[in-house]
Amino acid sequence: MKRNFSIYLLLFLLLFLIAGCHSSGGINKQGESSGSSSYKASVEPGPETLKADDTGSAASTSVKGKGQGDIAPAPLEVSSSTLQETPEAMGNKTPVLPEPEPADNKARLRLLVTQDNGQEVIFDQEVELAQDATVMDILKAHLEVSSSYGGEFVEGINGLKSKRASLGQEPEDWFYYINGTSANVGAASYRPAPGDVVWWDYHSWSSGGR
Repeated sequence: MKRNFSIYLLLFLLLFLIAGCHSSGGINKQGESSGSSSYKASVEPGPETLKADDTGSAASTSVKGKGQGDIAPAPLEVSSSTLQETPEAMGNKTPVLPEPEPADNKARLRLLVTQDNGQEVIFDQEVELAQDATVMDILKAHLEVSSSYGGEFVEGINGLKSKRASLGQEPEDWFYYINGTSANVGAASYRPAPGDVVWWDYHSWSSGGR
């Protein structure tokens, strides 16, 4: 009887030890699982923050992690084509403008040829004034001119010629004026200046009045 009791007691202690070992192993595994979850939770990255400098390019990206400080990856590369060009960068770009055409520095005057005190215009243009050119030279360069008295007197311009006095008709001739004033020398002797107005008019002697 005592022997059987001893056997039962040993079996009970053995079962108790086995149950204790299983309970301890579960507690350790649970602790490891809990610790692992806590560790994973502590390293999960927080929200990323992107910092940009004044020029608009990305300077750095920092990832916040619990207990591990900031994790800084390599800086982001921003293409220069995505950034707006600043006025300073464009300061050296000077637009190329076409060269102006050279001015015409030739001397000119106005040549006016009319009939009946300006009532009919025969010729009116700004013409070039050659050096030392006379009124006769200028007139012959642009119109058909016939002259008399050794080339001093203009007798006809473009076929309109002087008329001598006849019965009941006054004489008609060509007269010329410089800037509105009647000239007192022959056309072959007078040299006009640049900007002058040389006016030839065909009319009767009595209707001139200039």
